[in-house]
Amino acid sequence: MRQQVAEKLSDVQVRLCLNCGAPIVVWANSRKVYCSQKCRSTASQRRYRKRKREKDPAWAQAEFERLLRWKEEHSRKIKQARSDDLA
Repeated sequence: MRQQVAEKLSDVQVRLCLNCGAPIVVWANSRKVYCSQKCRSTASQRRYRKRKREKDPAWAQAEFERLLRWKEEHSRKIKQARSDDLA
C-alpha cells in the first residue's frame, strides 16, 4: 500500500502558472500550464493584442491614445476624490 502511494506521489509535480506565476500541483503527464481559466484567458488576450500591435500600426496608435485618455481620466478622478476627502 505504501509503495503504491509513494509511486503515485512521485508522479506529482509543482509547476508555475505561465501568466501569474502561482504554483500549480499537477500530475507529471498533465498539460496544464495555467492556474485558472481567468489566467488562460488573460494570457490569450495579451498574445492577441501583441500580435495585433505588431501587424497593424494604426491599431497600435489608437490603442496607445485610448490608454492615454484612460490614464488622464483616472488621474482626474483620483484628484477629485482627494479634493473631496479634504473638503
